[in-house]
Amino acid sequence: VYEDNQFSQEFQLQYSSDRLQGVAGVYYLDATAGGQYDTILQAANLTQGTSGSVDTRSFAIFGDFSYDLTDRLAISVGGRWTRDTKDAVVFKANYAGLGSPIVGRNVAPAQILSDYTASDTYEEFTPRVSASYELTPEFNVYAAYGRGFKSGGFDMRGDAILTPDTVNGYEPETVDSYEIGLKGSAVNRRLNFASAIFYNEYQDQQITTQVPAPGGIASFVDNVG
Repeated sequence: VYEDNQFSQEFQLQYSSDRLQGVAGVYYLDATAGGQYDTILQAANLTQGTSGSVDTRSFAIFGDFSYDLTDRLAISVGGRWTRDTKDAVVFKANYAGLGSPIVGRNVAPAQILSDYTASDTYEEFTPRVSASYELTPEFNVYAAYGRGFKSGGFDMRGDAILTPDTVNGYEPETVDSYEIGLKGSAVNRRLNFASAIFYNEYQDQQITTQVPAPGGIASFVDNVG
């Protein structure tokens, strides 16, 4: 059983002149994601129930502006400041016997695996800058740099007995992106092409990790580098 609800609102202010174009604004998100499911462990005569929810409130301020330095050379500069707050409720337990504890089977847990509430706030400023040069009216070369941000959170499926650190959640993930490219057209603009070389460098990448555990494996979200 899964249920997701969200409300978001964005306001933008746009500007345009002969050489300067840009946009600035604010963004807000209020969301709740929750659910529960069962796993039948027939060999152990157990049913494992997992449930939880996460409330997310996100606020951001952003801006991005492009300016034509000459008729051929243009630069673009932008940035975004994001603040995410997450509140989590997680419950995971083993129930004696086979059958769903969330669908018509009112039984007490035989073993509680995770039972906690937690909250955290994540903030990040992510810039972007690029430059483009028009070699000819048909050919354009460009270079760009940008940083991306994915906030941290809490793993609804984590097992606090097998992986105790899961109650601390996982940290944000960031990526620095570098790109250079060439775009253009030929044959009276009937043949278009685009080429690019790019490099992405991740920090604290969020990955679902699996580790050995009694009777099988334990799966949890972790920052791996």
